[in-house]
Amino acid sequence: MDGVHHELASVVDIQTKRPVLAILTIDDEIQLFRGNRNNFADLITAGREQGFIVYVLTVSQLKLTRNSLDGFIYEEGTDSWIQQKLPFPDLIYNRIPLREDELLPEVKRKIAACLRNPRVILFNPAFFNKWSLFKWLRKTPHTRPFIPATRRLLSQEVLGNMMLKYKFLYLKPVSGKAGKGIMTILLQPEKTFPYRLRIQTDKKSITYNCGSLRKLWLRVRKECSGERYIVQQGIKLAAINDRSFDLRALVQKNQRGQWDISGI
Repeated sequence: MDGVHHELASVVDIQTKRPVLAILTIDDEIQLFRGNRNNFADLITAGREQGFIVYVLTVSQLKLTRNSLDGFIYEEGTDSWIQQKLPFPDLIYNRIPLREDELLPEVKRKIAACLRNPRVILFNPAFFNKWSLFKWLRKTPHTRPFIPATRRLLSQEVLGNMMLKYKFLYLKPVSGKAGKGIMTILLQPEKTFPYRLRIQTDKKSITYNCGSLRKLWLRVRKECSGERYIVQQGIKLAAINDRSFDLRALVQKNQRGQWDISGI
């Protein structure tokens, strides 16, 4: 966005009967707030078209005992963000951009207060972690057949038991994203060093060949650096010209209440 104006504009009528949605994010000393501004602007525009009031609200601006709050709206004509007094939201959409932001003490306190407060409806309360997502998908017979075997990586015994069943494994940080911190293990019994551990870094992969499960576990534990991991059955990915790829589909309900693909 070209301009960001920290101005107090005309007060919105807080007696309005229109639904009110606030997009929750965190403060930024330079840009006023963080997050995907293009996406926020699209949400505000879509809200106007549907008769909603939609605005951006930071954690520090969210005062749970007040009826009106300072927030930011997007003015398309001037391509700018303007601060206004706005009605307390009927729904708060958590769009705090990063897991690290969500773990800040002041953010954790405010999210917890929202979850306790009966006047607040909080959508998307937290980032998923991979273990919680696995447990959720495992609950229903519709999704259970499609998820790979998964365990929490708590000990050498867990790792060894998984390798008895699967020769290829993924090790993933519970709170990871974008492939960061992922490791793979391939068991090749015919080789002198049968355990191949491959670690993905930002620009390349590093491979260790280990002669025993014990040495493999020591290396894995060192690479985990105290972070929580899951171990997962390896699945062979589709490839073009020996380059693996996967497709991720965004599926949402349309206006008729039917599931529809809205992005791949």
